[in-house]
Amino acid sequence: MFFVFVLGGEDPIDHVQRTVLRSGKELHPLLERIMRIHVTEEARHLSFARSYLRTNVPKLSGWQRRAMAVQAPVVLATEASVMLRPPRHLVRSYGVPEPVLREAYGAGSTSRQDARDSLRKVRDLLVELGLVTPAAKRLWLRLGIWDEG
Repeated sequence: MFFVFVLGGEDPIDHVQRTVLRSGKELHPLLERIMRIHVTEEARHLSFARSYLRTNVPKLSGWQRRAMAVQAPVVLATEASVMLRPPRHLVRSYGVPEPVLREAYGAGSTSRQDARDSLRKVRDLLVELGLVTPAAKRLWLRLGIWDEG
């Protein structure tokens, strides 16, 4: 599960930064350089985590795999929310109104699709590893992080 945590913490930000870098929008040179360095460094972490999971998940017992199948979407949904939404203290400090938060992050918002997109690679990996059982898939759907795309 540790490496699912790693992917949940790294993949969403990696996705956001790669999207910004590919967008063609002009960025401050320092910001662009930092993002490129970060994407390069994170590629190593992500590659290692994926490789570790591909090597070791097949060795797990049936009950360990079932537990992981249920735990993974909860961990990933939580981490994506933490990584892609403003922290509560900033919302309170700046008095962001609840309707604005609902519009930006509520059901049907583009941020929900962004979260699903940011988890696509790890979701595909867990499908490849047989960790998305029918019950787990229902959990992914309920948590709003499953995307057929």
